Amino acid sequence: MQSEVIQDGTGNYLKIRGTDREEISDSIFTYQEIEGFLPLELRWINGQKECIYDISGRICLRKYLEKEDFSQKDIQRLFCQIFDMADCVEQYLLDSQSIVLQEEFLFYDPSKEKWEGVYYDGYKQGIPESVGCLLERIMEKMDQKDKELVFFVYGMHKLTRGAGCTRNMMRDYIVDDIPKETGDISKGETDDSVSYLKPQEVSFLPADRDRPQQKLVIRGCLLPGMILVAGMVLPAVLWWQGMFRRPLSGETDWIKFVGAVLFFLAVSGYGAWKTIPGSFQEIKGKNILYHNEEREQNKVCLIPQTGTEDTIPIPQFPYRIRAGNSGRGRQPCVNILQEAGIIMVVDEESGLDIFHNDRKLPAWQKTRLDDGDLLRIGEREYVVEITQPEYVM
Repeated sequence: MQSEVIQDGTGNYLKIRGTDREEISDSIFTYQEIEGFLPLELRWINGQKECIYDISGRICLRKYLEKEDFSQKDIQRLFCQIFDMADCVEQYLLDSQSIVLQEEFLFYDPSKEKWEGVYYDGYKQGIPESVGCLLERIMEKMDQKDKELVFFVYGMHKLTRGAGCTRNMMRDYIVDDIPKETGDISKGETDDSVSYLKPQEVSFLPADRDRPQQKLVIRGCLLPGMILVAGMVLPAVLWWQGMFRRPLSGETDWIKFVGAVLFFLAVSGYGAWKTIPGSFQEIKGKNILYHNEEREQNKVCLIPQTGTEDTIPIPQFPYRIRAGNSGRGRQPCVNILQEAGIIMVVDEESGLDIFHNDRKLPAWQKTRLDDGDLLRIGEREYVVEITQPEYVM
């Protein structure tokens, strides 16, 4: 596919030299404007087709990545609109794999704050593969100090390289990572417009990026310390108030005092031990990562027991499997976690019947998953496949 950018007195244009025959898509894009695509003018020079696209006032993705200080939200908007392009062309019964997802053929219109692309019948590449290549270019240009952007881009890139990656999986990954107040950034909608799945359906969505949260770690260590201090101070206070003095002589009953000290230390020590945070601790419904949690994680896939479903890769942990809920607020879900190299599943009151090896799981109880285990979620049954650890960025 030969292309070049030309300039004249009326503006800037992208010219792509095509074949010697006209395609159905040429007529569709020539005679009407398709949302998300550059305006097309078709010319014939010596029997050869030339596709002319007006790119005046627009900047291609390559220059955008080099010059612009982009954020996670900007990259989310880019891919949301790419997936909207694919949905749009399929409504015209066209092949979405012919959208040219390359950095020289995607253009940003600052006036509309929208991305526009090119459809070309001679180009064929799967969307997950194309998205993965775009993410690699973004990795080269992004600010490595922007932790939210880095976690998002690397997580999505890993998803595109997984087995059975689909457009819906990538879209769900993006939507799940959008802050609640922004809603659907591709359409400018609020959280009220989000459609929820029916109770018998499940949606496999990666969870939020796990990052160290130092303030919460300090709070988690403060409570055990206070319990231990109270266990040591309380016997001394009781002794000072005369709790352990004999009624007649006024001397200290050391047997009672030592017994009370041991009792208070044992009780406070047990309380402190129960409140010391592990690698992950559920605090008020939030997943907290404590200090230097291991960076090597097992690779896990859920293999369906029916031939009509694709294998579900789990790109990161924790990993949410959501149930339908028409209400607002946090949706109930099933969580798959990894703690100290052990894979576990937790039913967070999802409303689904969760069975592990034919045993129904109680809510909020962590249950270990091993390679080859059967996990039934609602009406769907999967075999858990756990492979060797790999390094996680």
